[in-house]
Amino acid sequence: MYFVVQIGGRITFWLRLCECTCFAACLEQDHRREDNRVNILGYVRVSTDAQDTDRQVKAIEDYAALHDLRLVDVIREELAVSGRARSLRSEPAEALAYYTQLARGEYAGLERSGYSSLLERVDEGGIDSVAIYAVDRISRDWIELGLLELLLSVRGTRIIAVNQGGVVDTTTAAGKLQYRLAAILATHECDQTAERTSATLRHKVKAWNNGTGRVHVGRPPVGWRKLPNGQIGQDPDIWPRVVQVRQLRGQGMTYKQIEAATNGAVKSQRVRSYLRAHDWTPPAADCGAGTMPFSDRCPQSC
Repeated sequence: MYFVVQIGGRITFWLRLCECTCFAACLEQDHRREDNRVNILGYVRVSTDAQDTDRQVKAIEDYAALHDLRLVDVIREELAVSGRARSLRSEPAEALAYYTQLARGEYAGLERSGYSSLLERVDEGGIDSVAIYAVDRISRDWIELGLLELLLSVRGTRIIAVNQGGVVDTTTAAGKLQYRLAAILATHECDQTAERTSATLRHKVKAWNNGTGRVHVGRPPVGWRKLPNGQIGQDPDIWPRVVQVRQLRGQGMTYKQIEAATNGAVKSQRVRSYLRAHDWTPPAADCGAGTMPFSDRCPQSC
């Protein structure tokens, strides 16, 4: 089946039905990009509330102006949002479910709202490049970054990291290499930070348990709770049970007998925790925040 298309009243084309849609799309694309400029979409993210995204936005704007690119928009992620989803920091099954969700194009349920908006905008079409300040701004997981590169390449969209003058450009072999190396380094940095933090917390917990630490780390023992003023005090709902367990143990009862005496409220496996909580001395000062009065636990000024 053929159609007649007349332009300007003079030029006439005979088009088949299968060609008509493509012809209309070409006309629309030419109208949208009559100046032949490339459309780029920016994305910025910071990890803490103390930071702002202005520097990243300025770098993307300068890059677009320098290379005569049309900056469609800059999507700002919410402040203090991690570049690594919680699912990727938990069980492998949850991480696999996250990757599957991303591959299926189900962006609405992602943890980062700005990230979801970025992918949805790319899906709508008309975006030639995604501009970021650095690779680790868009994600800190090398598998997700590799999957993102594949998803965008299928849609004809490249990734540009402007902090290196656009050298990280996923349309070139060298750019792909640098992008993938940056993805691995971003993941390594995230893993290393988590490892150092865990080691520090373990050291503080061990020091506190030995009586040499100055700051209590983690949740208070059973029967204690953190008060609104930052101090640690006895929980009126649980502390009587702690005292009862200590008294029963003082009478020579076994752990099983204590469980029976409390009608199962305190399991035998938990009796030791109740005994330790009774003999535990709360920190008189939080040296990190300086919100409590000083004592021999924190002899020096914070």
